[in-house]
Amino acid sequence: MTGLQQSLTTGGRSAHVIRCSTWPAHARSAAGEDGCDGHGALAGGDMSTQGSGWKNVLVPVEDLRPLFTARSAAKVHPALAMRSIDRKPGLTLDSDTIGLLHDGLGFYDMEIRWVVHLDAADVLRLWRSWTGYQIYEARVVLDAPGARATIEGLKVEQHPDRFTSLLFNEPALFERVLISTVNHLRRFRAGHTPYGPSPSAGPAPEPWPAIETEVAE
Repeated sequence: MTGLQQSLTTGGRSAHVIRCSTWPAHARSAAGEDGCDGHGALAGGDMSTQGSGWKNVLVPVEDLRPLFTARSAAKVHPALAMRSIDRKPGLTLDSDTIGLLHDGLGFYDMEIRWVVHLDAADVLRLWRSWTGYQIYEARVVLDAPGARATIEGLKVEQHPDRFTSLLFNEPALFERVLISTVNHLRRFRAGHTPYGPSPSAGPAPEPWPAIETEVAE
């Protein structure tokens, strides 16, 4: 398809704006232009004429997230020797991040090192992707409106055959793992894989967390 193409986010969903020809098929063919056939507008989006014979079409970006499914749950293993951490993680979760964690990150390939899921009881668990062993568990505590949340009750696997990180590295190591995992989810949702963007990818999202919301007050 020729003409202008740009990306944006509208109504919480990513889309491309494609400027495409509305000329009749025989006229497009003679001029070497593609039409908008097969490129329906995003629900709630705007399709506006840009001069004679042109219009803008919002085309949704393909969401590539490998979600945490029942099949993922069948491949993971519970921790054997959890130890509680008395230091509270400083991350604050916004509503978008909470939703991403509820959907979860399932198995992808060796480039994605962690699997994560926030269950219906607001228990957050992370597993090593190449073994399926659970390493972390914590409670996600929502504020009254449910728009933000903090993390409490962090536990870390300490079985010597499963995880050998020392407890004094926590919760800093947990925070780095969670940040990396959330950013993988954000990039997958925008059509970006570890190997590059898909043909329908939107712009790469800004890193999470934003500086002003990184640490809970």
